[in-house]
Amino acid sequence: MPRALNESIDLYNFNELSLEDKSVDLLLGNGFSIMLDNNFLYKNLYDKFRPSNELKSKIDVLVQETGSTDFELLLDYLKIFDRLLPAYRLACQEISNDYQAIREGLIQAVASVNFDLDDILRNKMNNNNLIQNFKPYKNIYTLNYDTFLYHAILRLNDLYNSDESMKFQDYFWGNLDVPSDFGQFVNSQNLDMRNVYYLHGALFIYTHNNQVMKVKATTGQRYHETIQNQLTHFRRTPLFVSEGTRGEKLAKIVTNRYLIFAYNKFLRGTNPLIIFGTSLNARDKHIVDAISNRSEIFVSLYDHHNNDSSLIRAACDYKRLLPDKELTFVNAKSVFAVS
Repeated sequence: MPRALNESIDLYNFNELSLEDKSVDLLLGNGFSIMLDNNFLYKNLYDKFRPSNELKSKIDVLVQETGSTDFELLLDYLKIFDRLLPAYRLACQEISNDYQAIREGLIQAVASVNFDLDDILRNKMNNNNLIQNFKPYKNIYTLNYDTFLYHAILRLNDLYNSDESMKFQDYFWGNLDVPSDFGQFVNSQNLDMRNVYYLHGALFIYTHNNQVMKVKATTGQRYHETIQNQLTHFRRTPLFVSEGTRGEKLAKIVTNRYLIFAYNKFLRGTNPLIIFGTSLNARDKHIVDAISNRSEIFVSLYDHHNNDSSLIRAACDYKRLLPDKELTFVNAKSVFAVS
């Protein structure tokens, strides 16, 4: 029986949803990474940011005034300031420079945490209980930049080595016009496999000579070392959608072959959708619009010490985002098992 949070909101466990005979899709947000290690909390990512002293003094004021260490929110505010200046007949190149520096800082912060924890989290991905939690899903869409889902999929594919229909693929299987240590994005495949889509890019996805490519896991080198080599030796910038406003996010997506391909797959999806680890907000309107096309939507809520009031607030936030949809709320702890 579901747990009644109030007269209109019930909280189910995953095994109460009766989804066994359906093709189900999964949308992952940063809560998935935080579940594995809390170094991916916004504050901890911000602590990894290493700006110049001059930039840090300005960003500290911005953090203090906004009350947030969310990189994307800080970028949003800087973009607003930049757009207001012409109305006051002012100009300030510093804002644009700082915007770019914070954006690059996000990449470095995610990379730093990812590299520090790579061995620990790969060991967690060897936890079969965790890996088995991916079994119900036909398509996985992720908003995360880190490598954890990729490690999980590699592990799951090893477990189901003899059953192609249980494996995942991500359309990065081509090998033309890209370096040998990359897989090239190809927008079709004829295999009976399940799919992963990186909706906002990832640490391991890059563009090269108009091709979109993914760093491949190689024998004899840790994956994070391979990525670090791309960042530092080749000075390549990963494909990240970290722009502050919803318009800029969508503009970035529509100008990249892979991102628009992945987004269109999400936009046109009709399977029941489980949302895990993302609260979403006005900056994610393109994601909210795509979710609106689904007829069955299940939203996972994280239960902090049986605090019904926080669960109700989170549920109401989602109801405001999707006012015309019937939402079913699920205890996040029942969706993924992590030891």
